[in-house]
Amino acid sequence: MTHENIEDKYTKEELAEALRPVSSIISKCEKAQLKFSFPLEFNRMVLYEMQNSPKRIKEMLAEARKSQLQIIDHILLIAIEKKEITKMPIVETKLALFQLLRHAIVLENEPVSAKKLETIVDFIVLPAILEGTE
Repeated sequence: MTHENIEDKYTKEELAEALRPVSSIISKCEKAQLKFSFPLEFNRMVLYEMQNSPKRIKEMLAEARKSQLQIIDHILLIAIEKKEITKMPIVETKLALFQLLRHAIVLENEPVSAKKLETIVDFIVLPAILEGTE
């Protein structure tokens, strides 16, 4: 458990920089999906890479995790400032949204609609954030 001040941890510039890899990954995935005539082929390619290049996938996920934590920390700081929450949640809770989105995109092979995103946030992520604090 840490009691560090997250506001001192990242600058606005660092958070903006953290968004670039996430945007890049999303863009690459969208382009790759468009290249294949069947979206199922894209998922087969991703699963193949996961099996045959586990070290590469682990490195990519570690980089994504850093960016995701910077993004969610920024969002949660705003929520704390607005008194919507009182404490930062544990790391696992912070990453839940991104894990659920990754699951929907890669394993369920479907885009995440605004309605689905709203449902995930309102009924899974937000309750977890309100319950799981450091």
